[in-house]
Amino acid sequence: MTIVKILRVIYLSYCVTTPAKTEIFKMIWDVENAESIKTDQDLGPVNPIGTQGISPDADIRHTLQPTNRAGSSEKSVQVKVIQKPIIKSFLARDPVIPSSTNTKLKVEVDDAESVFIDNDIGFVEQSGTEIISPHKNMTYTLTEENRVGSTSSSTSINVCHVVSGDRCSLS
Repeated sequence: MTIVKILRVIYLSYCVTTPAKTEIFKMIWDVENAESIKTDQDLGPVNPIGTQGISPDADIRHTLQPTNRAGSSEKSVQVKVIQKPIIKSFLARDPVIPSSTNTKLKVEVDDAESVFIDNDIGFVEQSGTEIISPHKNMTYTLTEENRVGSTSSSTSINVCHVVSGDRCSLS
């Protein structure tokens, strides 16, 4: 009579679960009672206890598949790779406004840890609008940052003086 021990994946993890693009990090695992272990990302044969340096360019899911005579098991871990932040939209609703009125700046960014607009606006959310009332022509610069880097974009608002009716004279 042959006794086959139950197969167990004790541990599968990454040292960094949200690495920056091109950052090298380690996949770590510990498997008990395996006769063979496969991975789905072409790491080749692996030992029951081990680490592997990995540097993905995009989000990835790694699966460890140990087997023995009693059967097989599977354990996966998902890694989200942080990219340089992306500005989807930074626009003035009205690029020309009459003096003493307000307008809105529309902000929509991705993958930012912080989002900042200059000219006394400050830190803002990754998606939303900011109401502003410039008294003179202004250029606003949005800067978003994360640990990979930063991205900036600017938009301008011209303030006009109403002459009569709908006619404006830019200042």
